[in-house]
Amino acid sequence: MSLNCFGKKDLMPLVTRKYVKDYKLSEYRDADGKIKTESVYVGSYFYFTNPALAHKTVKAFAVAAGVALISFIAAMIPNSGAMHSFYITLPFIFCALPLAYIIRAVWAGFTEKEPFVRSVSERFSNWLRYAPVFGAAISGYSLIAEGITAVASPKKMMSGDLVFSAGCALYLAAMLFIFYRSFAVKTEKR
Repeated sequence: MSLNCFGKKDLMPLVTRKYVKDYKLSEYRDADGKIKTESVYVGSYFYFTNPALAHKTVKAFAVAAGVALISFIAAMIPNSGAMHSFYITLPFIFCALPLAYIIRAVWAGFTEKEPFVRSVSERFSNWLRYAPVFGAAISGYSLIAEGITAVASPKKMMSGDLVFSAGCALYLAAMLFIFYRSFAVKTEKR
């Protein structure tokens, strides 16, 4: 049983429609004779195929996600020509979404213990494979657009564009690293 944001007990943990069939409601009587309802997980359980490698990889992902987060923030801070061009800035802002999925999956890697429920298992098997691809594509687009703008109108460039380009390149490198290593974190049903 979990607590919702108001401190009250929820009958079921917050799950999407995809995972509702993995839970059932169970009623029992407590010591006072009151009927209580709680959710019980009845779905399949998952384990890492290679736990030692998976834990080592999740630690490396934490470092890479930290580098990506710092480079994302650092690229957005200085005043640059890129910040004045919506076709560069707007896609780069959306780099926060894949990074959030990766940070959530890394957090699950540190907090969740085996055996995993299906929703946690899919964070490892899906989120860590797809999110870096989208993050790399978006940041790569912003980096290419910044390069084209620098060649097309060099007078529009500022010193902050070097910081933006470096932050964008570091973010791209972190996403490619996470994608490359994501295949080491596999789960299987037992």
